[in-house]
Amino acid sequence: MRSSLNSRRGEARLSRAVDIGREGYVQSCSACHGEGGRVDGPAAPRLTADLTTHVPLHRDGDLFTFMRDGISGTPAPPRRGVPMRNRDCS
Repeated sequence: MRSSLNSRRGEARLSRAVDIGREGYVQSCSACHGEGGRVDGPAAPRLTADLTTHVPLHRDGDLFTFMRDGISGTPAPPRRGVPMRNRDCS
């Protein structure tokens, strides 16, 4: 019983993390990266990374840092005002 309860709690946290990530992506990323991450958003600059090939090359922690802090020398700014704390996703 306890294992089932922990599993449901884990699923609820994962669902919340996905919702937070989706909201943050729509607010801060999709204009350039596009809805599916293929650099086809309405404001896509020339040098934006195609996330469908770029994301699998990095660890989750690195991706979190990229999103939170932005990427220096690129059009990707820090995500100020978007929920980007580890505790929001755990």
